[in-house]
Amino acid sequence: MGLGPSVPFAILAVALVGLLLAGSIRYLLFASYFDHGEVSLAVRGWQLTQGAPIYRDAADPEFLLTVYGPTVFAWNGLWNWIGGGTLAASKLGGVAAALIAALAFALHAARQFGRKGIAPALGLMLALVLMGDKKAYWVRPDPVSLLLVTLGLVLVAELARERRPWWAGPLALGVIGGLLADVKVHHGLYAVPLVFGFLAGQPLRRWPLAAVTGALVAAFPFTLPWFPPDIYASILAMVAGRHEVEPLLALRQMNHLIYFFVPVLAAPFAWRRLTGGERLYVAGYGGSALVAIYPSVVSGSGWYQMLALLPVTADLAMRVARALPDPRRMATAFILVFTGAAVGFAWPSQRQVHRFFRENTWTAEAAAEIRAVMAANPGKTIEMGFGNHNEKPYERTFLRTIPIFAGHPSTFDGWSEMEWSYIGRPASSAKILRLRRCTAELMLVPTGGDPFTMSSYFGGGERFLKPYRIAFDSAYELRSEGRYYDVWGCVAVVDFTKPKR
Repeated sequence: MGLGPSVPFAILAVALVGLLLAGSIRYLLFASYFDHGEVSLAVRGWQLTQGAPIYRDAADPEFLLTVYGPTVFAWNGLWNWIGGGTLAASKLGGVAAALIAALAFALHAARQFGRKGIAPALGLMLALVLMGDKKAYWVRPDPVSLLLVTLGLVLVAELARERRPWWAGPLALGVIGGLLADVKVHHGLYAVPLVFGFLAGQPLRRWPLAAVTGALVAAFPFTLPWFPPDIYASILAMVAGRHEVEPLLALRQMNHLIYFFVPVLAAPFAWRRLTGGERLYVAGYGGSALVAIYPSVVSGSGWYQMLALLPVTADLAMRVARALPDPRRMATAFILVFTGAAVGFAWPSQRQVHRFFRENTWTAEAAAEIRAVMAANPGKTIEMGFGNHNEKPYERTFLRTIPIFAGHPSTFDGWSEMEWSYIGRPASSAKILRLRRCTAELMLVPTGGDPFTMSSYFGGGERFLKPYRIAFDSAYELRSEGRYYDVWGCVAVVDFTKPKR
């Protein structure tokens, strides 16, 4: 390819692989999660292994408001099943996705850019991905889409070569595109640059095949009992358009969003030496990236929603680099500067992740306290409720996976409850009834405030949990106080159907 010298690229690539491994290992050993969205996916991934449906009617006390598709739950459920329902096992899906994606991209680079292109390509890809701190491997859709886009790039680039059957590339990309659409609906967009870049020849045959294959793959999970399509569609309809674009959020994120467009901005300098397919690749990628900005700048979102595009960003940057005039010098300078600039954001992001681990060692003690309560109360159902809106008390609810993995009930989910309230829906009567009937004989509530007084991240304050607090106060009393959790026990089942005397 003409890139050189190779030693700095190799050192940088090894260092970035080490950063990814270090963060992944510490995350697996960490006794909690980064945020409440991860808890929701971890719980549902485990429940899927137990045969429970993922999408439930809003009248169900275990209803979860989620816009995530079957692919996310199936992938995380697989690793939960392999690991047997533990904190570490629930995180294996994200970690495995990130590491497999890195390995697959390295193999792709070797095939496309030669042996000397592996380190520059992999270093650039990892530098870009690691700008998203832990988001390459946490329990969210981002690692799953990152893996799928990378595999799509590897497969279609290989299968689109000459002497391959014309249908092989479209079929492979259709499968990947369908799986991506079942991560989040708009993630199917991330397959579009690959369509333009590698399937532009014979579009009247290739594009319809890819589209039909993608549609069939995306539809298949909804034929299974765990993914009722009507409920999923109704959830999407309820949520669609509820999160508004935040201009200030977009402005704050421009320093990250600009990285997605570096290959497009550099392409004019290499235009004459780019192939016709690579020019279409630039156009398809640029258009997809522009459209993908929208879900990244709505309330509650961020630029990391586009994380899965970054392997394509790196691949396209390498192609543009080798087409620059005087490729040895200009290509080396371009990739080094691009990678170095990304490292400028990735390094502080990774330092922040490791600082998070150091500052939250208390989670191991909190986990031990939950297990001690479970051991002291064999045969009793135990669940975790909400506390107040203090940061640390709410973070303690992330450990609710411990009793759930042990077979205890799951009624409340902070992420889902906040979203439900945000879109204007009332508190769940089924959940209220569960509290009144003491479905959980013991309720763990984070110390440091009154139960069920936490306010929503989206606003709502007391309105968010007031109905639950009233039901809880009527049915439970404080039994013991711990360092991290108070234990509340059922006083008596309250029958609110009887008239008062």
